[in-house]
Amino acid sequence: MKRVLLSRWLHLPLNSRWSQGIMSPLILVVFSSLLAMGSLFAQPVMSMQNIPDPGDTLYYLTDELPDRLRLGSKGPRQFWNFNGLEAPYLQMMQVEEASAGVFYERYPSSDLVMIDQDGNEQYFALNGAQIDLLGGTHNFFKGNAHHFSFFKGGIPEMLSDLQFGDQRNFETTYECVLTRTEIPEYLVEHFDGIIQAVKIEADMSRSIAADAWGTLLVPLGQYDVLRLHVEDQIDAQVFARTEESAAWTPVEGQVAERLIGSQRKTHYSFHARDVAQPIATVFLDEEDRARSVTFRVHPSQIEYYRLANPRQKIYAFPNPAIASVRLKLTNLDPGTYTVRFYNILGKPLLDKQVEFDRPQTLRLDLSSFAKGTYLYTLIDERGKKLVTKRIVVLKP
Repeated sequence: MKRVLLSRWLHLPLNSRWSQGIMSPLILVVFSSLLAMGSLFAQPVMSMQNIPDPGDTLYYLTDELPDRLRLGSKGPRQFWNFNGLEAPYLQMMQVEEASAGVFYERYPSSDLVMIDQDGNEQYFALNGAQIDLLGGTHNFFKGNAHHFSFFKGGIPEMLSDLQFGDQRNFETTYECVLTRTEIPEYLVEHFDGIIQAVKIEADMSRSIAADAWGTLLVPLGQYDVLRLHVEDQIDAQVFARTEESAAWTPVEGQVAERLIGSQRKTHYSFHARDVAQPIATVFLDEEDRARSVTFRVHPSQIEYYRLANPRQKIYAFPNPAIASVRLKLTNLDPGTYTVRFYNILGKPLLDKQVEFDRPQTLRLDLSSFAKGTYLYTLIDERGKKLVTKRIVVLKP
């Protein structure tokens, strides 16, 4: 079977000596200049070797709070320093023949399925020199419900014949139906009548441009890469079906905005020669600032990272912490939560209230904490303590 690619799975993190700024500014400048010079004769070209095979396992990390990430400009001989990325734990994507997927019957024309550690599946079709995403599944919150998305005819996720200066444009239509149990409670109350299902329909155009090449530095890795700029323009509508009417009725206002999100979605992906997954993918917000970054972990480096625990609700990193800590929240019902820090004697020191409607990462300042061991607890709206963990604070 031919090789194939993966979709937007890229989300990457890390904790290494490099990411903690051991290199001095002067050494980093000199080192960066040498890397950029080395790229003068190493322009990458995409090929089918950039696409994973069934049986491959792809390891990656995700930084959801990328700081001061510079994407640079278009053109040749660029240098991107992503060495400061951080992430809580290792994630993985298993690549299999499409027939191995639980929901293969919904995507019978697919050739490949990619399954993440949470059981989410994405189905792809081989289409000459490109891999098309046909759709996939996603489980909400605690993983007890699925919704299915479909791209009519597929949408290209990777082109194996791209080189610097190339640009391609594509169009497709998208559909996704959410049943009543899959719709977050904070949105249900905004519907008129007793809701049964919600449908999202969209016309979508995608532009893929190979706009730069150069050297990319990520934690524990350095690569000569080709950068792809991917922009999606989305014209979407939301429809609802209630117990009072079986017909799909258009939905406007807040509910539609929350379900659709931005009408323009942009990301950059960085690809190295003969590496069967993107080295990094940078997802941008509406103001074209880095919102999250996923980056590759070489199989030889996975021993340095902790695998994601799909059942944990809160995770603090880095631990030990120095001036600040990041908290990753997931596997929770929508609602208001409090993260409370205590000293070892149980005295409350810091409260942070969080509105949770999807997995998220937040940063807390611990610079006022003395060196030592502390406890942090996640508390729900009823005051119930869901989990308590330890964190160590160090001082330089």
